[in-house]
Amino acid sequence: MIDFMTPIFPDICVSSGHPFTAPGRMFQKRLSSMALSHGHLHEEGDFFLVPHPELTVDLRRSFLEKPASADLVNICLHWYRKPPKPILPALHMQNDLGEVTKIKLSSVGVSGAW
Repeated sequence: MIDFMTPIFPDICVSSGHPFTAPGRMFQKRLSSMALSHGHLHEEGDFFLVPHPELTVDLRRSFLEKPASADLVNICLHWYRKPPKPILPALHMQNDLGEVTKIKLSSVGVSGAW
């Protein structure tokens, strides 16, 4: 299980005016270490997931119906570099009109793990 949203939590808190700033800590856990139920969540880092296949299929379908989503997938595919290769600091993308846009990697990072 990997949560790709946590690095942007601090920015989300600030932009929404929330008084608490959540730390941008990575969540990456083996599913085998998952708690047996929600009643077994006792310490920071404990987690429990409930699969919802129908919701997953619906969210994936609605995501892929949007042209911008396909663009995002293509950006990720072009940007990814297998470690230890460094990630490119910028990438050029061309739209269907032939216009080129330079996309820069933001300086979002994680401050730890939980």
